[in-house]
Amino acid sequence: MSQTWKVKTKKKEMIFNCHSARSFLDVVTLDENEPETLHFLNKLTNKDVLWDIGANVGVFTIYASKINNTQVIAFEPSASSYATLITNIETNKVSSKVNAYNVALHNENKLGYLFMENTDSGHSMHSFDNKNNAMGRIKTSFKQSVLGFTIDHFFKQFKPLPPTHMKIDVDGNELLVLKGGKKLIKKYVKSFIIETESFSKKREREELINYIHSIGFVEVAFKKNKGYRNKIFIKK
Repeated sequence: MSQTWKVKTKKKEMIFNCHSARSFLDVVTLDENEPETLHFLNKLTNKDVLWDIGANVGVFTIYASKINNTQVIAFEPSASSYATLITNIETNKVSSKVNAYNVALHNENKLGYLFMENTDSGHSMHSFDNKNNAMGRIKTSFKQSVLGFTIDHFFKQFKPLPPTHMKIDVDGNELLVLKGGKKLIKKYVKSFIIETESFSKKREREELINYIHSIGFVEVAFKKNKGYRNKIFIKK
């Protein structure tokens, strides 16, 4: 399966390349799947820098860069999803505003594996250096070799634009990503949206939220739809 799909908003038109049924689903349900994420992105400006950690095929990367001309740095370890992400950047002519990297962010700098049940572009619930995701044990069909960095090391080594805001969706490794970026987050980040509600174990969700509070962020109240997966936090 390979097709393109146009999404029109009040401000801009976006075109997405859908190389699988899964990537097509995320595009056609953009308005209803994660309204909290659109709420978060709609507040960004052309003076902001968004780090999209777990960008998948780039639905929200493209949205942020097109709607508000926000600079975006996207990270996606899955080779197939990253390939579609790059195609979507090219198709939407946003290469001057988006830089994308085929690496995993973690709490260590290391060579590791991305454990995957389905390798098709757009699929999720993979996990770097962990055979479990937020929902439990992965029925691994393939493990992809991936280079992993901490946020702090990646920033120090390569000196990209520092983020004013972050979107973090890594299917269970959110806490490890945050711990690997403690210095940068405390210095630069004003707010972030993070997937907290997919954990099958309440203890893991509470541990993540408690850590977020410990580094100086508080939850923002917003109208939540049934089945919401993300929470928004701002610096105190």
